[in-house]
Amino acid sequence: MLSAGVNWATQLLVELLAAVTSFEDEQAAIRSAVERTAEALDAQIAAVVRGGAVCASIGFPAGREPVGELVGATTGKVAAVMVPGFGRVPVAVAPLENEEEGGLLVGRAGDGFNPEELALLSGMARVLALTVRLLRGFKALQQRQHLLERSTEIQRAIARRAPLQEVLESIAVAARELVGDEIAGLRMIDAEDPSMMVTVATSGVTPAVRAQIERGPIGEGAGGRAIAEGRLVIVESYSDTPDALPPFSELELQSAMAAPVHERGTIVGSLTVASFRPGRT
Repeated sequence: MLSAGVNWATQLLVELLAAVTSFEDEQAAIRSAVERTAEALDAQIAAVVRGGAVCASIGFPAGREPVGELVGATTGKVAAVMVPGFGRVPVAVAPLENEEEGGLLVGRAGDGFNPEELALLSGMARVLALTVRLLRGFKALQQRQHLLERSTEIQRAIARRAPLQEVLESIAVAARELVGDEIAGLRMIDAEDPSMMVTVATSGVTPAVRAQIERGPIGEGAGGRAIAEGRLVIVESYSDTPDALPPFSELELQSAMAAPVHERGTIVGSLTVASFRPGRT
């Protein structure tokens, strides 16, 4: 049992904050919080549950966590969890801020946790929630900085009168890198035939595939739809969409996102990013 006075609890929370904020990766921070919470409360198990899934846990064989019971514990439906070697162990849960079905959970054989320990658990959950928000905010700042750097590079290329094709290719590369997907493409409406679009730049697309998508009717694929509909188009099951581009369907493209490109308020093309990663949303 933990005998936690105010000073001791404060010290544990400070140590937890120092530990989890030392990570740049959200998952690593969560894992560290689980381990330190279990240690501080002398618990046999600890876990973080978010969105109906176990993000990290300790005290169970790898890959054999009782997900259903842990999720049930965070929603108040389960009061004890089966732990190998200990039988059913009473659990305590502290909700994570802004998580409707999530929390920081601990379990310990015996009579459960006293009020001081529950208060400490609640404090640890708040520290973890704060850290996750900070890490997400930091990641967003990094993305904005990267976007600014890429935009500046493109503007410099335009200022030095770089060849148009070089500028267009830079835009495609920047889009792919910023979103973190494998391919990107920039299409423009054909000036001689406004019912058609022309691929003017790609990134991550092989020459063979590029040749097959060089021209196509507006409305075809995510990029064609973005032009035709004048809005952001998101396709999360590419093979199931009726207007998918055959070369990408054959390669088992998973998802795509396209936005219209405007010039003086008029749609002139579209910029598309896409991924082969299963489950990409």
